[in-house]
Amino acid sequence: TRDGRWVALSASTPASATALFRGLGLGHLLDDPRFTTNDARVAHNDLVDAQLTTAIGERTHDEMVRLFEQEALTASPVYDIADITKDPHVVARGILVDVPDAELGGVRMTALSSIYETEPVGGPAQGPYLNLVAAAETALSPEALMQVALETEAAAGRVRGVRNAPRTLDVDILFHGDLRLRTGTLTLPHPRLHERRFVLVPLAELAPALRHPALGRTVKELLAACSDHSRVEVWPGRVVAR
Repeated sequence: TRDGRWVALSASTPASATALFRGLGLGHLLDDPRFTTNDARVAHNDLVDAQLTTAIGERTHDEMVRLFEQEALTASPVYDIADITKDPHVVARGILVDVPDAELGGVRMTALSSIYETEPVGGPAQGPYLNLVAAAETALSPEALMQVALETEAAAGRVRGVRNAPRTLDVDILFHGDLRLRTGTLTLPHPRLHERRFVLVPLAELAPALRHPALGRTVKELLAACSDHSRVEVWPGRVVAR
């Protein structure tokens, strides 16, 4: 925005895209065949980005929030890690932790994406999930970091049973720097991240230019080419203290 802040929004349906374009004073673009349908907008993504970047850059963060509320668009403010760690809802829930390690140091979160409500992919019938991507710094090896992830899942009450069944928490390592690794228990980068919108959308929010060391494509390019069309929308709720 004009005041250097960020917002994340979802306008993937015809109605929401129309509301967004008109709210930003870009209603005339809806008569342009390059922007009339979602498929057309995806095909001309760079042009859409340029138009939206210019229009949003002329408004302040608060003006954009009011616009989203007025047009009933799914949107969320984007915080940096310092803002998130001070949010009273986050603090009360205790969902951000530093993981200490006596010998190797810890895991320090450096950035978080927005929270996304996502349609389940695979497995038995189940409701939607909340997903996000985090960036972190660590001196832990991939195997040690994976053990931390498994212990964190267990602490959240996860019990492993049927594959892709509903679960309280699922922590995956997507990348470990530019390392390429395949063992009996861990593959890096994550072998299916490029096939999943619920991974690529929040990842593209944090690091669109990050290049996949095996596939040679950026996250933004992987998202544009992804054949998964499952629903991924910014979650309009808040973390509730309990």
